Amino acid sequence: MSKAYKRGRDFEYLVKRRLEGCGFFVIRSAGSHSPVDLVAVRVCDGGCEVAKEIRCEVRGGVCVLGVQCKRGGEVTRFEEERLREVAKFGMKGVIATPKGLRGV
Repeated sequence: MSKAYKRGRDFEYLVKRRLEGCGFFVIRSAGSHSPVDLVAVRVCDGGCEVAKEIRCEVRGGVCVLGVQCKRGGEVTRFEEERLREVAKFGMKGVIATPKGLRGV
């Protein structure tokens, strides 16, 4: 296992634990080469820390996040566009960097 892979995986687990701490059920999509690294689901009232950070507008329903984890913080236009496409599956696209979370 390369050092870069291990650091990326460790960052994914860090984001996963943070989301779980906010009440999300989180699945890691390891090695899938899909637009998302994590899928996070929870019944949302819009009042959680994550909802405020990503400007989630779900109130009283199910919040489904498709999360792309970027340890280095850099997101290409192509990656961001692929992440926007998850909306057709009912997910809110989110980019996680060491600085925090942001919706796309």
